[in-house]
Amino acid sequence: MEKEVIVQTYKRTHTINNSKTLESVYKYQNVLSGIEVILDNGNKIFKDNNNNIFPCLNNDVLVHPNSGYAFPVYTDNMSTNEKKSLIKKISKNAKTYLYDYDIRLIGTGHNLQNIVQIDKKRYDIDLQLFHSYNDIISILKGDKKMNITIQPEQKDKKELYADELYNEVIKVVKCQDDQIRKIATTIAQNQRILNPVMKTTLLVCGPSGCGKTEIFRQIRNISDLPVVIEDATEYSITSFQGKDVTDILAHLYLEAGRNLDKAQHGIVVIDEIDKKISSNPQHYTYAKGVMDSFLKMAEGHIYELDKRTSGITMPVRFDTSNVTFAFLGACDGIEKLSTNNKTMGFNGNIFPANNNILYTKDILYKYGFGQEFLRRCTLCPLKKLEEQDLIEILNTSDFSILKLYKEFYESLGINFIYDTKTIETIAKKASLNSYGASELKVILETALEIANFYINSSEQYKELIINENTINNPNDFILRK
Repeated sequence: MEKEVIVQTYKRTHTINNSKTLESVYKYQNVLSGIEVILDNGNKIFKDNNNNIFPCLNNDVLVHPNSGYAFPVYTDNMSTNEKKSLIKKISKNAKTYLYDYDIRLIGTGHNLQNIVQIDKKRYDIDLQLFHSYNDIISILKGDKKMNITIQPEQKDKKELYADELYNEVIKVVKCQDDQIRKIATTIAQNQRILNPVMKTTLLVCGPSGCGKTEIFRQIRNISDLPVVIEDATEYSITSFQGKDVTDILAHLYLEAGRNLDKAQHGIVVIDEIDKKISSNPQHYTYAKGVMDSFLKMAEGHIYELDKRTSGITMPVRFDTSNVTFAFLGACDGIEKLSTNNKTMGFNGNIFPANNNILYTKDILYKYGFGQEFLRRCTLCPLKKLEEQDLIEILNTSDFSILKLYKEFYESLGINFIYDTKTIETIAKKASLNSYGASELKVILETALEIANFYINSSEQYKELIINENTINNPNDFILRK
């Protein structure tokens, strides 16, 4: 059965594991029109006008998707102008909305609980009873009458332990166990030290696709700490075009729910730091200025944030002394600077990797990193992922793209079948380039391109079978009704 509908779409920003209970947090993304479809198994999906599919967030038989929809408004009897007007109104309200608002799905399967969190207070709400969260606010203000159960206040911040961080991250990021242990230890210890002089700043290097950024994404998902991941290339020194480095602190403050103490013990991840290294004399002063600004912030300094900073409405005095900083970089082409793996001298704080080490402080200095920057950072090089590592990721990672596709197809009532040879072929193909684990998704999506066309069309299917040949020929698959 199909119905014309306008929905609000939401994207999962992170997940929280509390006492074996999975909590998925969704933030508002957009307002879309299309059709709502009830599948044979009772699941609901929304298909927009571009044939993008979103599962229903409060359908209790779904595995948590990365995105979904809620608050459907059925529009079969509306004119085109009425639909456009409604979309415009909901979109405008969403952009001006001032509450700290999200949707939280707690549990899995038939035990799924729907919670709306507004300004840190939680409410049991049936997402299908409302046209939008504006209705929810009206009820909370007393303008509308309906029984809503408020949830107890959340408990204080949970103590952070290195082993717990490590055990959760290795479920997703594979074949970097020693490096993850190092990072988890650093973060847990930085939360406990009394003298900021003892704080460790990390420089995490490794080839593309080895898991640098994903490690910190998972730490953000599983801990109570506010974590922001910033792109170094977007930032500049004052008076130059680009974001000012103090915007990073504003982002951390907002991520912490405007809780200053929590923000001042958070984590700032500066990705693509190697892109700020320049051998061009004209750009050297500019690049060095940005690096010095990052280093000053990481070392500990007090910054005055005011209305000139995006998202700040009241003056904030932000002390970075207890903020953990991690700088991430792939350093493309660094292998050209080393004909062997022997290093001397300026080589302290090396954390051993499981393969030949290219990322030593001597070589990074030759690459263009300043000596002062390297001296202040503890180096944690990640290893390049080989074919066997990629096979392990596909087989065992909680975020294996094969597992995620299997969950997605199952939500549509389709059994997804593949064999060991298929996994090995994907891994072998990915190992031929320099993109590591990130290439696994691209390879599988390309292989499933034709099958996904049929699956996302009007016909309904029950089984999809792929094999090793599918990876190089997207037409070679079996799709059964």
